[in-house]
Amino acid sequence: MRWPWSREKRQAPADSTSSTAYTDARIAAILAAAGGDAAADVGAIAAAEIASGLWGRAMASASVTPDTPATRALTPAVLELMGRELVRKGECLFEIAVMDGEARLLPVSWWDVYGSYKPESWEYQVTLAGPDQTSTRRVTADRVVHCRYATTPTEPWRGVSPLAHSRTTSDLAAMLETRLSQDVTAAVGTLIAIPANAGDTTELQSQLAALRGKVALVPTTAAGWDQDGRAGAPRQDWRPERLGSNPPMSLDALRSNSARHVLAACGVPIELVEPSEGTGAREAFRRFLHATISPAAALVRDELRAKLDTPELFLSFDGLFAADVQGRARAWRSLAGNEASLDPTTAARLVGLAEE
Repeated sequence: MRWPWSREKRQAPADSTSSTAYTDARIAAILAAAGGDAAADVGAIAAAEIASGLWGRAMASASVTPDTPATRALTPAVLELMGRELVRKGECLFEIAVMDGEARLLPVSWWDVYGSYKPESWEYQVTLAGPDQTSTRRVTADRVVHCRYATTPTEPWRGVSPLAHSRTTSDLAAMLETRLSQDVTAAVGTLIAIPANAGDTTELQSQLAALRGKVALVPTTAAGWDQDGRAGAPRQDWRPERLGSNPPMSLDALRSNSARHVLAACGVPIELVEPSEGTGAREAFRRFLHATISPAAALVRDELRAKLDTPELFLSFDGLFAADVQGRARAWRSLAGNEASLDPTTAARLVGLAEE
C-alpha cells in the first residue's frame, strides 16, 4: 500500500500561521471564569471525567491490525484522545500528515466544515495549536479523520456528545457541583458573641488565637456583666458558634443521583464506579465493553478504514475482553453443546471467541 505518499491531492489554500485563535480561546476562558460560567461546565464535573477517562483508556488499549505505515499513526495517545473527545465533544478531528517519512495524525483544536450534502465534497478549515502560535489552513475531506458520535440528520457533519444529548441532566449535575463547591469554600471559623459591656477583650482574643489545644485561664462570666453583677450571665453571649460548610443532605443526594444519570448517558454502568461485589463488577465491565466500547470503536474503525485506505483495519480489544473469557466460554458451551444447533466455529464467533 502506497498511501499516503502517492495519494492524489486536491489543491487547497496555503497555510497561515498566527496566534489569534489561541489568544481568543484563552481570553474567552478567562472571561468565562470571571463570570462564573466555567465552574458550571459539565465537562468539569467528576462524572464526565470518569466517563471520558474510561472511554479513553479502553480505546488506548486497542490493538490495531494490520501493521502498515498508515496504521502506525494510530498510537495509544491518538486512540485515547479519540475516546475522550467522543464523550466530551461528540467528535474529534485529526489532520493526516506525513512528517519525516512517517504518517501522523495531528489533533485539530478547532475546525469548521464547508460543502454540500455529500461528505466527499466537504472541506475543513482547521486550526492546529502550538505553544506560542497556531496554524490555520483549509484541507479536503480525504486529508482528515473525522470521528463522530450520535450524528443527527439535520447536521450530519457534526457529532453530538452524550453530555449534550442529556443537556438538562448534565446542567443539573454541573450546577450542583458548583453550589457544593461554593459551600465548601465558604469562610470557616468560630463566632463568639460578647456582651456590649464586656470591656477590653484584646488579651482574651490573643489567648484564644494561640490556644490550639492548650490551656488558657480566663475571667469567669458566671456573675454576668450587668450592673453590680446582680444579673445572671447572658444566656447567648460567650457561647461559640461554628461558621462553615454545612450543605443539606438532600443536595448531596441529588448530586449523587445526577452523577449516576450522567454516567448512564455515557454508557458507563454505575457498578464500575461505586463499590460492588466481584460478580456485579465483572458483569458491569462486560456490559461496558460490549454495549459501549465495541459500538463506539466500530464507528471509529469505519472512519479510519475509509481515510487511511486500509479496508482490513481492525481494532481488537482482546486484552480487555479477557476479563470476560469465562462467561464467554460458558456461553459457547450452551450454544455448541450436545443439544445445541450451532456449529462450534459459528458459536465461537457469536460469543467473541473468534474474529468476524
